[in-house]
Amino acid sequence: MPVVMDLDGDGTPEVLIVTSDSFDAGQLAYLRALDGKTGKEKWAASVDVYKAGNEVQPRSTPAVGDIDGDGKVEIVAAKAGGGLIAFEHDGKLKWTSTNKDKAAYKGSFASTTVALADLEGDGKPEVIAGGVVLESTGVLRFDSGPLSGSNGGYGAVSIVADVNGDGTQDIVTGRQAWDATGKPLWDTKVVGALADGYPAIADLTGDGKPELVVISSDTVRVQDAATGAVLASLNSPGEGAGGPPTIAQFDGQGGPDFASANGSSYNVYTYNAATKTIAVLWSKATQDQSSNRTGSTVFDFEGDGKAEVIYNDECYMRVYAGTDGAVLLQVANSSATIH
Repeated sequence: MPVVMDLDGDGTPEVLIVTSDSFDAGQLAYLRALDGKTGKEKWAASVDVYKAGNEVQPRSTPAVGDIDGDGKVEIVAAKAGGGLIAFEHDGKLKWTSTNKDKAAYKGSFASTTVALADLEGDGKPEVIAGGVVLESTGVLRFDSGPLSGSNGGYGAVSIVADVNGDGTQDIVTGRQAWDATGKPLWDTKVVGALADGYPAIADLTGDGKPELVVISSDTVRVQDAATGAVLASLNSPGEGAGGPPTIAQFDGQGGPDFASANGSSYNVYTYNAATKTIAVLWSKATQDQSSNRTGSTVFDFEGDGKAEVIYNDECYMRVYAGTDGAVLLQVANSSATIH
């Protein structure tokens, strides 16, 4: 997934991408920064980011932010061969992950999405990757153990939110949650041995308490984010595992809805707290047999309080009306998908 950020502070955003000769998780890949206006590469071929030993995972998504407080952004990515790696905004190597004893930390992060967040609110960000947290210096804080991966091995994805109301941020995946110190808050071994999945957080009921939406192997479920308990579950229309959920007010009324694409359809759902059921608002045919685990995004292009959907399968990039899925724009696309 590309990341857009003004890396050098010149007022023009760059597009950060991961490139490889193959999308196989075991292949080597490289971070590249492209000028947002021209598409030209920003970094010289001699910078650290292209040197042997500094390759990254081809399927993982990096994170960008100021992790050392110097006013300039850094880039953190999953390192090829294990562990995490950080670069300065200009492609210079900053650190590779270590244990507290300074030995190399080489946890597996194939297809993992990296995130940055200030978990304790002390002004110092942490690095989060699946169920692993590093200090901003690259030193391991805790490793919760290997995750099964979301939807058939396509990567652990975690989100950061205060799910227990204690004022500090927690780390949540589709099957587990921990506080900032690594203390487990809940685990699906206790609440039903659920499979991991792609998570998203939202207050679906308007009671000020978060719910967790999880897409997991052709199933969509809503869980209590504080306890992990399943509130509702539904088999997704269409075929395939399904990609990360998108939260938005699609119909312009009531609370937030949620959506996900799979191998043959883009589906929008709503949750009824009174009946504890999930219903399909609308579903549109798509084609994504290459991964069937892609995400989407939303934006209110028309300013009417109703979200439009932007989704790209292996045939078309489409913009859908959020209310009913009417196709507002369709552009041919010839690229397969990964996630």
